[in-house]
Amino acid sequence: MIWIVLHWIFLYVCKPHYLFHGAAAFLALLFQLLRKKKVKWKNNIQNTVGIVMMYVGYYICEELWHFSFLPFWTVSIVGLRRKIVPLLLFSVVTGLVLHFIVLKQVAGHVIMNVGRTLRTGKVSIDNIILSHGCLFVLGSMILNREFIITQREVLAVISTLHMVNKFERMDIFSLCMCYTHFFALLMPLLHLFMPYWYNCYENNHFYMVKRQYLFIIPIGILVQRVLYSVI
Repeated sequence: MIWIVLHWIFLYVCKPHYLFHGAAAFLALLFQLLRKKKVKWKNNIQNTVGIVMMYVGYYICEELWHFSFLPFWTVSIVGLRRKIVPLLLFSVVTGLVLHFIVLKQVAGHVIMNVGRTLRTGKVSIDNIILSHGCLFVLGSMILNREFIITQREVLAVISTLHMVNKFERMDIFSLCMCYTHFFALLMPLLHLFMPYWYNCYENNHFYMVKRQYLFIIPIGILVQRVLYSVI
């Protein structure tokens, strides 16, 4: 569990070239071919999309403390009941934070948190192949950067491959991200008001709650933020 947290902190501190995504995907694919295993993509779509969104959102924001708002986005999107009061408190803080950052970072904030909500299972080797392959293609299409290979990229590849079949709890992951920036040091206090949100999500078998409308809260916050920037 700790390794995945360290992986993200390593990316934040060292900022390796996106080439490491392609190298990690290639080595994982080569390993599967040597084992004569097929890449199973049908059962890995949700996890793969979640991983891609986490990285894309992070590359937009370039900050990890946005993951500390994961309880708010998970509870509101999934619609976990009996969390209304702490959710409203979280929504006020989230609205204030999004008010003071640029729209680009707002988009990254949403993408990375929604992505982590979607990624509910272990990081399998098929996830590595599919997600990091997609990230390398996206990086090659969007970013115009010269390919470089340094110790940072090598360590990033090793770190990525070392995450195979490892799993970390979303609540612990989110709490750890609170300590990556001075502005988020008070976020653990908010987490205290919603301590068992991940257990509720897990007990619900990671499904959305039917006939719930809590998703209206984050949509309202985002609409208000966009209107503020336009008007």
